[in-house]
Amino acid sequence: MEKSDHIVGTWVNELKSVMKIDSCSPEGKISGSFKPAKGEEPSEKEHHLVGFWHKEKQLVAFTVMYADSITSWIGHLKGDTLEVSWTLQRSAEWDGKHVGANMFKKK
Repeated sequence: MEKSDHIVGTWVNELKSVMKIDSCSPEGKISGSFKPAKGEEPSEKEHHLVGFWHKEKQLVAFTVMYADSITSWIGHLKGDTLEVSWTLQRSAEWDGKHVGANMFKKK
């Protein structure tokens, strides 16, 4: 598998949510923005995104904080697709947790 170093850029998932990774430090720290297309906060508002990119292993993890919740994604780059699973935590109660998966394609 080819080792991609171009995690920086715009990515869109199957729900049409847009993730923009603006920077990646030599240590693998990433930052950017996330605009959800579904859920309780779909809007034109972009939310701050922070995370990590492991170039050698092609692994990614990032987190976004909304007004009432936090979502974290973790996964890997496979070709031109980021395959990730996510956990959304809305409260300290077990029923406040939601999980799922997404696939982001680079634009």
